Amino acid sequence: MSTGVAAALWDDAGAAIGPSRLIGAALGAPPRSAAAPVLGAIVGAALGILAAPALYAIAFQVAHRADALTGTLAGIVHAAASGLVLPALFARAGFEGTPRPGAFARLWSPIAPFGIILSRLVYGALLGYLYVGG
Repeated sequence: MSTGVAAALWDDAGAAIGPSRLIGAALGAPPRSAAAPVLGAIVGAALGILAAPALYAIAFQVAHRADALTGTLAGIVHAAASGLVLPALFARAGFEGTPRPGAFARLWSPIAPFGIILSRLVYGALLGYLYVGG
């Protein structure tokens, strides 16, 4: 795509399209409003602090083990879900005139899929390593 990363990271009104704005807009806040990144940050924090670790804990309990390898394997599922839901989240957010990211944001940057996948693998490995389940 010839528009490049710089164009993809900003909407047509000059507002940065970061994860917080994207989540907030997908949840119904106007995409260019000040409320979108605030709502997105709150929901993103809840997902990252409560929901994701809880889902990893369930995976560790189901697997009857918690270690870096098990966490990395759970991270593969997390990465796939994150990368594949991105286009739908972006479409729901309503950023007209802004290039779509595609799965794993590959249309925004050739390195974005690597970052999405690697960050979830490292996150899962760390949770698996640090998890003390009951």
